[in-house]
Amino acid sequence: MLRIYGTIVADFFSGFTIVLKKLSTFLKYFEYTETVSFPLSTTKSKG
Repeated sequence: MLRIYGTIVADFFSGFTIVLKKLSTFLKYFEYTETVSFPLSTTKSKG
């Protein structure tokens, strides 16, 4: 029982780290697109 629980925890942590890595790369991409698109949107709104 304890061994099964250990593998579940190990799988959970491995999946969690993968999700964190994907999330960090997504946030970097999101920040990059925000910094690129933000000046464009401000110039559009000013006319």
